Amino acid sequence: MSARIEAFGSLLRLAAAGSRSDRVRVGLVALGAAVGTVFSLAAFVVLTIQGHDERYTNNLLQEPGLRPGVAFGCWLLLIPVLVFIGMCTRVCAERRERRYATFRLAGATPSQVRLIAAAETGLATLLGAVVGLGGFLAVRAVLAARVGDEDRLTLPVGEPFPWGPALFFCLLMPVVAGVAGALALRGVVVGPLGVARRHRRPRPASWPALLLLGGPIAVVIGDRLADGAIGGSGRVLLVLGVAATCVGLLLASAWLAAVGGRLVARVTGRPALLIAARRLEADPGGQSWAISSVVVCAFFASATAVFKADTLATQPDDQFYARSFELVNLGILVAVIVAAAGLLVGIAESILERRRSLAALVATGTPIGTLRRAVLLQGLLPLVPAMLLATALGAGCVFALLGSTGDDGMTRTPLPLADLTLVVAVGIAASLAATALSLPFLHRGVRPSELRFE
Repeated sequence: MSARIEAFGSLLRLAAAGSRSDRVRVGLVALGAAVGTVFSLAAFVVLTIQGHDERYTNNLLQEPGLRPGVAFGCWLLLIPVLVFIGMCTRVCAERRERRYATFRLAGATPSQVRLIAAAETGLATLLGAVVGLGGFLAVRAVLAARVGDEDRLTLPVGEPFPWGPALFFCLLMPVVAGVAGALALRGVVVGPLGVARRHRRPRPASWPALLLLGGPIAVVIGDRLADGAIGGSGRVLLVLGVAATCVGLLLASAWLAAVGGRLVARVTGRPALLIAARRLEADPGGQSWAISSVVVCAFFASATAVFKADTLATQPDDQFYARSFELVNLGILVAVIVAAAGLLVGIAESILERRRSLAALVATGTPIGTLRRAVLLQGLLPLVPAMLLATALGAGCVFALLGSTGDDGMTRTPLPLADLTLVVAVGIAASLAATALSLPFLHRGVRPSELRFE
């Protein structure tokens, strides 16, 4: 038993060791895990409220039928958080793999190296989960102490804390993250003398684009069947259609980037645009996950905008619905911010991985301004059409559910053109801001000393 404990301690020390870049990666992963833990704990606490409770000033917490929707919205925020964590695990991946090669040179087996990789990611996630749990409890205690009237509550700070689900989630996250960290090395051969890839990255599959076509069709058919004799099957088909559309937006982003890059490269002669297009064609999956999380947020935001327009058109004086939609929009905005943070990490990592080739371009006469524009265009080329597509799909699915005309033959649901334009503008602005914040890494990566980088 003592030998196993000593071996486990050695494993933890090896997983925690590393350079400054490794510590930055661990910190970012822990930050993402802490944010995800807070979202999940908020959902668990909302579900602990029993029955109709008039103490709450917000009807979303008063009505028992609305609380599952609030919890589900909190769990939806985990999508950009998980994408953020996935992008953070790629920070300085080449240096980490070379460190694993030194472990092989010292006598470690491939399975032990994968175990160290899993422990590194798992420890970072566990640290973030503990910090998120502690921060949530601390803020909850502070807010509970400041409650003046217990009959008028804004947040459920007085409800019993769900320790069982909370601890289960905090322990589940490191396990899932550790398995994902081990699987990340499945395409890498870590040998005693270096690191090699088993195969080249294949071209992104085009089948997820079929989900973008089949998902809305399933939503329309499910909505028609939901009102008939097989209403249960129709509602299941409706949910599956929405889920298929979201999965299609997540998975088809790499294929859209590759196709867009190939088409633009054929017709353009501008250096910055050509560099961006060729980079998208060569590595379409580099930023696709981060971009796809922004796109999914646009899908839900556009759907919410149409629901809001329809609801306020029929209930113009009901402040409850207006406030509810404000809270939903706030949640979507938080998701966009987290998704933009993941995009920032992904772009910065892409620049750091290519710093030798970028420095070579500058050394041969390419202006640094051209490379800056290429980095901005590399994010915009796949993002703009994907945002427009997601906004159209989100609005179209809701229009199909609500019906475009009423009994009098007139249009019932107004088109919230201003809100839909704002959705596209906010998504593109957040992505541009994230890309602009990554430009300092470009200036550091094109220094002549990077030409000696091995």
